[in-house]
Amino acid sequence: MKQIILAILLLTLLHSCSEKDSFSDGQLYKMIDPKKKYDVNIMFLDDSIIALNADSLKTCGWNFIKYSKNKNGAYIIDKEKLDTVWFKVENKKIVMQSSLEKNIFEKVDFNAVRRDSIKSIIFKVQKFANKKIIFSCDINLNEVPYFYDKAIEEIKLNLKNPNTAKFNEIYIHEYEEFVHSKFKKTGIKVVSTEVEATNSFGGFTVSTFYVYFVPEVSNKNKYIIKFSDSPIYHVDLFEDEGVIKIDE
Repeated sequence: MKQIILAILLLTLLHSCSEKDSFSDGQLYKMIDPKKKYDVNIMFLDDSIIALNADSLKTCGWNFIKYSKNKNGAYIIDKEKLDTVWFKVENKKIVMQSSLEKNIFEKVDFNAVRRDSIKSIIFKVQKFANKKIIFSCDINLNEVPYFYDKAIEEIKLNLKNPNTAKFNEIYIHEYEEFVHSKFKKTGIKVVSTEVEATNSFGGFTVSTFYVYFVPEVSNKNKYIIKFSDSPIYHVDLFEDEGVIKIDE
């Protein structure tokens, strides 16, 4: 349900396209509603894309959505509710109005340095999103390209016909071990993705693969990389290679 609400809220900015004087590109807005249990922040990237974050501006929380326009204004069609959400500007605030709900966003007055820093992060995350890369909040934003490139390289090395590989969404997150009825962080990073490729018989197959990045004992900033077709980390993948064990 939260995802549906977020998708609708994203479109709140739409009407700003026709209100260039009030809502400029790169301005950050926040939803005004003390009853909500979470923050919703939005920023215009251009006249067709909106960035939204419902996770207190964390780098991992940005989502991107396109909106539509016609002569009557900006809108999004909520197919699940068979409803149309329209957007307008009232008293320099952005108003989202559907048949059942109304939400208001107001401008956040960050200084130029803070705003530019947020914009820089958004543009980086957007590039990752365009490549279908999804990463969790425990992954350093600057390490995402490293994990992505190395994982793709490792997976291709294990395919019969790597040139035919088509990668679906790629997930990067920290591996957690379920110990004594709770999840325990391990320091291990894992990249998982569904891959479509031809096999040795020429047939087309779809498989899910995992690439584990395990910190070395001597230098935790370096990783030993291993390919697997299992979502469960097996220490024997790294036997005698000087990596950190989960229970250390």
